[in-house]
Order: sequence, then structure tokens, then C-alpha cells
Amino acid sequence: MKTVIPTKTATSFFLPAQEILACFHAKSNEETRYYLQGVYVEAMTHADAPEIESLCAVATDGHIMLHCELPERAFIGADVSTQSNDSARTRGFILDFDVMEKALKAKSKSGEIWLYGDTDTGIIQVVDLHQKAEPSDPLARMGVLEFTRIDGSYPDWSRVMPKESGAGVSGCIFDPALLARLAKAGNLLSDHKSAKVELTQAETGDPMRVKFSGAPALTGVMMPCRFLD
Repeated sequence: MKTVIPTKTATSFFLPAQEILACFHAKSNEETRYYLQGVYVEAMTHADAPEIESLCAVATDGHIMLHCELPERAFIGADVSTQSNDSARTRGFILDFDVMEKALKAKSKSGEIWLYGDTDTGIIQVVDLHQKAEPSDPLARMGVLEFTRIDGSYPDWSRVMPKESGAGVSGCIFDPALLARLAKAGNLLSDHKSAKVELTQAETGDPMRVKFSGAPALTGVMMPCRFLD
């Protein structure tokens, strides 16, 4: 079996597959908003430690949003980034690929499938992490797939991220079909058989924050709607 050593270069990235696939549940299929048709991977430099970056994945279709913090071993190269925000110390790119690829359905001994891609080749190598502590270890390759780096600027997702709710409790109206999509994403990452969801609002009319039991890194957002008789 072929092995791969993920190497951090200016054009490479290394991302956990399950977290990226979970966020795909919130991406848009609208042709007019092509920049929402993938998962946005964002790297933010820490203000007190410029040499450290934290990564997250975000996807939204304007109705729901999924945001997931990525493990420390994940990375994106400098040239992978297609946009930046100097004031917020962020950079990132919009990733898209065929989520039905057989390579993503491969069974992992460790349960951790990762995506090692390079924009020079346009190819992602799907690898089994085997619970390795360092990405420099040789990893078993489970398959390959093509990907697209979508050109365009991703909207400022942080503006609609709900605040943590206070002591008060607000009522909310939501579309249960959208909640079902969020629940599927939670089930992918939860260590429970079925992830329970918690919906909270800071104030009536605000977007709803969605948390999933057994998946603390994943946060959902659902926009409120009107109740029609």
C-alpha cells in the first residue's frame, strides 16, 4: 500500500475529512452565489503569538451555517490562501470537491481520514491518520480525488455567529428540515450514537446557535423565520 508523508509547503494543505464533510451540509447550491458552493478554510494568527495559527472550516447557504474548529495538526500553505483580511489577521481559501467520491468512504483503522492536497496538482490524497501524533509520519493512502479552489471572497461569517445566550430564555421559530441537515453534520462528528442538539438565542429574532452533544468543536447557526398559518 502506498504511503504519504504530508509536507507543509506554500501550495499544500492538510485537513481532517470528517470536519470538512460535516460543514458541506451547509454549503449552497446556488449558481449565483458560487463563492458559497464550497467550504471556507480560514487560518487566523494569534494576536499574542504571531507564529501560531488556528484553523477553522465554515460553510453557509444563507439559511444555515456550520463552523468547525480544526485540530492543531491541520495546516494550509501561504499560496493556498486566496483572500486575506489584514485587520483581522486572517487568510483562507474556499475548497470544493465531490463529496460522493469513493475515496472518502474508505474504512480507516483509526477512524481518522485526512485530506492532503496540493494546488500545484489539484489532487487530494486521502490518507489514514492511524492516530499519529505528527503529520510528518508516513500515512497509508486510501485514495485520491480532484478538488477545486473556488476563486472569490467569502463573506465575513463571524458577523452572524450568535453570541452565547444569557440567563434569559427566548422563543424561536425554525424550519425543522434545516435542523435535520444540521443534525446529520453533528452525527458525523459526535462520539454519541446520535448527537443531541441545543438551540439558543441571545435575543428574540437573533440567529440561533446550535450545539451538538459529543461534538464540542462543531457549532451550527440557523436563521430565524416567520411563522405562517
